[in-house]
Amino acid sequence: MSVQIKNSIKANEILSKSVSVRDIIALEKQHLKKIEKTISALETKMLELINSNEEFKKSYDRITRVIGVGPITAIKCIAETENFIKFTNARKFSCHCGLAPFKYESGTSIKGKTKTHYYRDSSLKAIFFKAAGSAIQHDPQLKKYYNRKIDEGKHKLSVINAVANKLVLRIFAVAKRDEPFVKLIA
Repeated sequence: MSVQIKNSIKANEILSKSVSVRDIIALEKQHLKKIEKTISALETKMLELINSNEEFKKSYDRITRVIGVGPITAIKCIAETENFIKFTNARKFSCHCGLAPFKYESGTSIKGKTKTHYYRDSSLKAIFFKAAGSAIQHDPQLKKYYNRKIDEGKHKLSVINAVANKLVLRIFAVAKRDEPFVKLIA
């Protein structure tokens, strides 16, 4: 919602050059401040919940060390997996997130493109796509992988999906072991 209001403010500022919309811009800025205050309060509350439980805090600290994984991604992973108890391995969680594509075929006659399952959790997939974008920018190993796949002719979103899947694998590896994430040189 805050992005929507920010975009509306920008549009109205452009419009204000020809028509007076100062009152609308002022109202939208007030609304934006309220939403940002609410977002901040919710993030604080989520971190308090994580810090109140020793197991959650331990998992959170390990997960956030993975490059590209921020507080929201870590908290969502801990909540969805019930602190990595609900899902026994990363592949099952990838299927749940909609990051694992499946072949569409029926015998020899019907063949189609690979697709993710329609029962996927779209909000998780969106969070992991954003985390993958951040990881591509900041992790030299994933950046090299991304560029190599793009040069091979793979579609951009397909490669981002693969990077997101790699993030899930890294998160589960770090969460299940008592070892911290080690940044590898590309």
